[in-house]
Amino acid sequence: MPGWAGSSWYFYRYMDPQNEDEFCSQEAVNYWRQVDLYVGGPEHAVGHLLYSRFWNKFMYDLGLVPEEEYAKKLINQGMIQGYHY
Repeated sequence: MPGWAGSSWYFYRYMDPQNEDEFCSQEAVNYWRQVDLYVGGPEHAVGHLLYSRFWNKFMYDLGLVPEEEYAKKLINQGMIQGYHY
């Protein structure tokens, strides 16, 4: 899998990094729940966000996480373009 796919669920490990039995305990995921705000450019929307939404929906279908969408709000600020002289 591409790097985007492997790094797209890491925020759950940050919720419970010392857990050696599962990726995140139900207590931790229920406490932290969703990401409040995710800000990213178009490269994130296509790469990282595509996979993170996929992984979260997959884990939701398995009953491992309580939210179908991992972020409450997504802002895409666009791409900064400029001229190179």
